[in-house]
Amino acid sequence: MMLIAGVIVGAMFLMGGAYRLMENKKTGGGTRMYALITYAGLAAVVVCTMELLKPFLTFIPQEYLTLFVFAIDIAVLILGGDTILKPEFEDGGGKKKDNHLSEYRDRQNSYRPKNKKKKK
Repeated sequence: MMLIAGVIVGAMFLMGGAYRLMENKKTGGGTRMYALITYAGLAAVVVCTMELLKPFLTFIPQEYLTLFVFAIDIAVLILGGDTILKPEFEDGGGKKKDNHLSEYRDRQNSYRPKNKKKKK
């Protein structure tokens, strides 16, 4: 019963986080927290679902069953991490990076006189 509740709660986190993630991507807001919530929901759904499926995996020998379930969990979570977390944390999470050095450089370049071609 707890595993079914885990799947339901995980699905709610997964759907809610994915919805908020897409909404904030459109507006350019911060999306890192929603990416983490989505990934946590994915992890809960995958782990609880695989634990629920253990009794139905009778074709696998009992001593390898836990290893098989663990391998599937890890594979799905690695793929989920690549698709959900990697884009959000590598490019700054949809936020515009505040780089004070580039602003300083732009300000300095605006004061410099433009090079004009001399006529001969």
